[in-house]
Amino acid sequence: MAAPLSTSGSALRRGSLARVLVLSALFVTLSGVALRPLSGAFLPVIAREIAVVDRNVRVERLELADEDTGAVLRMRANLREPLYLAEGTVYPRGWMPGTNGLYQVRLSGFGVLQAPTIFLIVLLAWRARSASEATARVLIALPLFAALLALDAPLDLLGNLQERMLVDAHVHRIAPLFVWDRFLEGGGGVVLALALALTAIVAGRRTCRGRAARASTAKAGLS
Repeated sequence: MAAPLSTSGSALRRGSLARVLVLSALFVTLSGVALRPLSGAFLPVIAREIAVVDRNVRVERLELADEDTGAVLRMRANLREPLYLAEGTVYPRGWMPGTNGLYQVRLSGFGVLQAPTIFLIVLLAWRARSASEATARVLIALPLFAALLALDAPLDLLGNLQERMLVDAHVHRIAPLFVWDRFLEGGGGVVLALALALTAIVAGRRTCRGRAARASTAKAGLS
């Protein structure tokens, strides 16, 4: 019996790897084609989240632009009022003489879709054992996917913006969200996407098993 099991396990692993490769190629192709419409649809959500997280920031313009390095998500913003800190004061652009203009930060356009794409590849490549497990997985994955979107690009942009403001004002202080930005850009976004996708997969499987166990117990009780 050991040999067939080993063969079956190897076939399962090869099938999973094949699905990962196919889905990866598909998503890479689609992201290249749909980068602008997908990012464009997401821009108002990003701007809204930034305004909620930091109410002293006013996003003046958020756009997907083409630069020499490729597509970038570019944000121009300003403070609504001076930010008073123990280390110094950060003034809005235009508040003091000679400080006209806006603060500007940018993020790679493909970076906006990287973590969500990895999440979807892992979620779809891991084969569900039944239709009920697949349904449970999707229902659990939806809020986790929304959380990933909220924790990734919007906070990445806001962390860069806050740090830019502090540096320009010569305030020797590190913005907390800039630490999160460094984490994301250092591979944390990939880790977060993998962790949330695997959480959905495991939780979906356990939910399905729990339902099956309760159904079995109820059936045994009736018999």
